[in-house]
Amino acid sequence: MKKTIAPFLALLIIVSCRQTDIFKGQNKMIMHNRVSLLLFLLLFSLGCSTKKKNSNMAIQESSIIGIIWALSTLEGQQLPSSASGEKTIHFRLLDDGKITGFTGCNTFNGAYRLKNANHIRFAQMLTTMRACPDIAVDEPMFLKVFESADSYIIEGDTLILKDGEQNTSAVFEAVYF
Repeated sequence: MKKTIAPFLALLIIVSCRQTDIFKGQNKMIMHNRVSLLLFLLLFSLGCSTKKKNSNMAIQESSIIGIIWALSTLEGQQLPSSASGEKTIHFRLLDDGKITGFTGCNTFNGAYRLKNANHIRFAQMLTTMRACPDIAVDEPMFLKVFESADSYIIEGDTLILKDGEQNTSAVFEAVYF
């Protein structure tokens, strides 16, 4: 928008000023108002540009925040379906930059930061210390996913966390109630 309207408005200002030179008898107040209006429109049009990259990033960020993401694959291994009544391994990113979740035994929380181009970093991860000898998932391996996470991809209702070398660490599915 900025590139197409700004030259047009500049041309209008020049034409308006030249027309007032031709008609010397024209009221100076009218000329002043016309030039002022055209300058205002020019400045307004320059301020109306949008940044598509930032709006796309906001859409992408909003599609990851607030959703419960249930673990489906960890380090390339598909997880067995949860038994009826069993709580699924999951996490959720909150609006305030915090993460909360469940490892299959312990709850965890921490902080996260989203960066441009789908980059994500987790920090200050804390877990409860319950002992659960018969859980299906290696809890330390699951928590390591958040330590090594560097980026993410969203494909429909699937979230893929990748490490710094772009290897898939874990795959999650969105859970809606």
